[in-house]
Amino acid sequence: MANAHPMVPLVLRNLLPLLRDVDTVQFALDVAHARMRDNAARLAMLVPLLARARRLAPAGVDAEAAELMDQLEEAVVGALEARLQLVQVVTLLVVVRAVATARRRARRLPSVLLAVAALAFAVSGSGVALGPLRVFVMVSTVLLLVLSWV
Repeated sequence: MANAHPMVPLVLRNLLPLLRDVDTVQFALDVAHARMRDNAARLAMLVPLLARARRLAPAGVDAEAAELMDQLEEAVVGALEARLQLVQVVTLLVVVRAVATARRRARRLPSVLLAVAALAFAVSGSGVALGPLRVFVMVSTVLLLVLSWV
């Protein structure tokens, strides 16, 4: 892989901002999938063309025809390398999307836990043992504070 696909350094350079924004990761995934479709269309055009050129070319072709064959082969190899790199980018973006989604949901977790604790306290009419409930509320509050700074 002599040349990296343009999306590879772009994703790697912006990895931390991507971890913070699920919507941007989804947009990057959509772009990567579109580029994969474009690359597949390019391969679908180049591979049969190269096969036909090899089949029709006699053994002793002139230098110009040989150069065209070499250019076709290089184009096919480049498209195959781009496909491999795009698959790697999509794989990385799927993992980044999962982490960003988990991070987004983790920020909401303490609020949900506090709401559940308040609801349990209200429903029980203060009949719940307050010791475990207080610990639960304190842990939820600490989580809320810590995750709000992350």
